[in-house]
Amino acid sequence: MQSPILPPKKEDPLEEYMECTKSETSKLEALVKNIETKLTDPNQCAICHRILSCKSALQMHYRTHTGERPFRCKICGRAFTTKGNLKTHMGVHRAKPPLRMMHQCPVCHKQFTNSLVLQQHIRMHTGE
Repeated sequence: MQSPILPPKKEDPLEEYMECTKSETSKLEALVKNIETKLTDPNQCAICHRILSCKSALQMHYRTHTGERPFRCKICGRAFTTKGNLKTHMGVHRAKPPLRMMHQCPVCHKQFTNSLVLQQHIRMHTGE
């Protein structure tokens, strides 16, 4: 790093340089104050320093650090950090309409997606 170039001699050749240093110090002090303000934000995570919008969002955020998953699915036991994530998950347990029309065997009621496969299956019942 190069040394700063001093101004032409005046009464005190270091005076201008000192003002510059003072100016830089002021910038540094302002930066430190800004950092301190950010670190004391009431909705700031003490672990990663992320600032959340409100206290409840901060509480939910802490679960990413603690691993806490208080919302559990009563069907499969999977746990989630938020109620919203659990609600989204519940969609996997809802009955899904079949993608294709099902063909049912009139004898044993087994279902097939392909009518030709059903016909072959029926032959098993009839002995053909």
